[in-house]
Amino acid sequence: MTNKSSNALAPDDKRLLIVAPSWLGDAVMATSALTLLRERLSGWRIGALVKPGIDALYAGSGFFDEVHVEARSGMMGPKRAAAKVRPRRYAAALLFTNSFSTALATRLAGIHRRIGFNRDGRGVLLTDPIAPARLADLEAFAEAIQAGIADPARFAPVPARKAYL
Repeated sequence: MTNKSSNALAPDDKRLLIVAPSWLGDAVMATSALTLLRERLSGWRIGALVKPGIDALYAGSGFFDEVHVEARSGMMGPKRAAAKVRPRRYAAALLFTNSFSTALATRLAGIHRRIGFNRDGRGVLLTDPIAPARLADLEAFAEAIQAGIADPARFAPVPARKAYL
């Protein structure tokens, strides 16, 4: 056993932090993905980083083993959020948010694997960036792109529930 404080846990490959959506509607739309994660990751310790109020939505759901509530706002928001989750020594973080600040918080927390959509300039902070769908990826927009009325590089409209899954 290492000589660390009793608050700090040893790194564990089966310790996942989920950065939950910030808005109530999005948090509700994430429940299908959270249910699937809990079922598929049997034996994993799953934590959540949520904004105040979202914790009440997930209370009693069984999605998470622990919940960290932090506003994450302002210049020091990512640093405060990182300080809150760092002692738990998560091996990976799954970001349901698309913000730069949440990717920064997980990086500052020392979480080795950071998985999320490569948007809003945060790709450099992610170890496993996921390319979001673009209009060029959807056949439904082919005509509009061909006619020059749709930009093929724009993000495609994807229902939140599907994006989280």
